[in-house]
Amino acid sequence: MRVYWGWNEVPIPIDKARDMGNRQAVMIKLPAALCPGGMGGSDTIACLSYGAQQNLEDDLDSWTSLGMLKTGINNIKARPGSYIVFAREWGMEFTGRDGVDYNWQRYFYCENWTSPSKKYQIKFIPATQSSPGACYLDTCCSESTTFV
Repeated sequence: MRVYWGWNEVPIPIDKARDMGNRQAVMIKLPAALCPGGMGGSDTIACLSYGAQQNLEDDLDSWTSLGMLKTGINNIKARPGSYIVFAREWGMEFTGRDGVDYNWQRYFYCENWTSPSKKYQIKFIPATQSSPGACYLDTCCSESTTFV
């Protein structure tokens, strides 16, 4: 519905923002209603253009090199760590005073993804009765899926 790279301002004191111990996850928010033919309820990172996915890989590169994000399942509990979460937004159409409008909702989820140059991957391990599951950044393309 619209191209929007995002906004990253959070109203907190700068010392708290710079404290890496306060970083529990990186949220990757997809543009609202990203995939064609829908209102966003089933959007996936695969609907991002190649260039947008390359930008994300570059961002991951920057964040890992600055120590703001780590890789690997063994770092999901670290602060900062390797934990990732995706967010997608979907719209529900309604008729308002000025005609048709949309009520937007946000949904947090995870999915597997491999970066364009295969430098990184995001791994999704679904929750089970015996494991809380995980969504984390890893270097590509190791096969480790044991939850620790």
